Amino acid sequence: CESLTHRRTQYRKMISPSYKTVIQGEASETDSEEEINCSASSQAAFENPAGLQVAGEASETDEEDEARIPTGGKAKAKWITPDLPPLIVYRDEDSESPTAVEEKPALHIKHRGRYSTLLQQKLVESNTRLYYDIHNTIKQVYQTAIKEIGAITGQLSNSQNGIINASHNIRLVLDDLRTVADKIDIINSCSLLPDIPIEVPSAHT
Repeated sequence: CESLTHRRTQYRKMISPSYKTVIQGEASETDSEEEINCSASSQAAFENPAGLQVAGEASETDEEDEARIPTGGKAKAKWITPDLPPLIVYRDEDSESPTAVEEKPALHIKHRGRYSTLLQQKLVESNTRLYYDIHNTIKQVYQTAIKEIGAITGQLSNSQNGIINASHNIRLVLDDLRTVADKIDIINSCSLLPDIPIEVPSAHT
């Protein structure tokens, strides 16, 4: 046993560098123990990934820097759940037709780096296309209804003008009839002309 220890000491002196390093604790006797210690230390390092930073690696977005907020000397991972953008509708009155209402969509799509998945992007794009389709359909229906209402309004205006002209002509005819009736009354009530008796001849003569 003593000879084995002496040989091991000499072998370590031969392979050791020029400087000496003092390591506290008990050295491993075999290589298998060193491998076990290395695997245990690496496993412990991977079990606690919080606060682990790699030198030279920059964050992809500014939101990742905001998500890393240290609390009490330990950085806690903050998960950001991407929300769908709200649908904002601005309504402006059209100058040509007072009853026309135009809806303008304003969609603020904001991608959040690695937290924005492909499925969520597809959903946002599908919602945008659906919104535009519904908007165009409703807009077309309203425009068609506005045109029809405008045509009906024009026809009613023409009918109203015709009725007004007819009533005016009837009023003029009534005025003329009143004038004729007044003249007939004047003629009937006039006594300037004498009465002329007319004798009817008899049949015997």
